[in-house]
Amino acid sequence: MSGSPFMRGELTDTAKIEAALKEQNAVISLIGPSGRISDDALTQGVRSIVAAMQVLRVHRLVAISTSSASDPQDRVSLSFWLAIHIYQAAAEKGLRLYRAIG
Repeated sequence: MSGSPFMRGELTDTAKIEAALKEQNAVISLIGPSGRISDDALTQGVRSIVAAMQVLRVHRLVAISTSSASDPQDRVSLSFWLAIHIYQAAAEKGLRLYRAIG
């Protein structure tokens, strides 16, 4: 993606979001839960991105949102870490059952 800007900012800064999208034909969004952000903030952030895309007629959005993608600025959260590991354990058990059923 040579020449495409990578921008970091606040999900509430609609002016910066629009500035980032100017003259672009696609958006790759990596926002997702990190243990420090509420679901409401994520929802509002995606809404802000989509609204800016509509204004600027940007029609492609690739949204990758996973709680397992870390950010160097994330702080350790015991409850978040525990939730990830419980999910991984449950997913592994489900995968073993699926393979057994065949």
